[in-house]
Amino acid sequence: MAEEVKETIIAQGTVIQGTISGEQTVVVEGEVAGEINLPKSELIISTTGISNSKIEGDKVLIEGFQKGNVFAHTCIQIAPSGKVKAELKAPEISIEKGAKFSGKIDMFAEEEEDDDSDFPDEGTL
Repeated sequence: MAEEVKETIIAQGTVIQGTISGEQTVVVEGEVAGEINLPKSELIISTTGISNSKIEGDKVLIEGFQKGNVFAHTCIQIAPSGKVKAELKAPEISIEKGAKFSGKIDMFAEEEEDDDSDFPDEGTL
């Protein structure tokens, strides 16, 4: 028997304040504020979703509104309908045509942060 995929949906019209954590996909169709900790899971902020949260996830897809820093272990994607004001940090970040973004992007993996070997020495350019 195939393993059932489980997800938590925060429905449109629902408001949650505080910390959300877990190990399964979370879909935000309503409004959340606080912290979202899903280091092994995917977070989807749908087109109706509003997040004023600090986020950690494995994968993060933003189709709605996000205000607050976002860290993803694998990737962050902002869909054409997405509107984001945040510092984004992930090894892979995609901002699709039509998306709105204001903030800072850091695409170095955690272990690469102090490694300057990909850059030429000063004065060699």
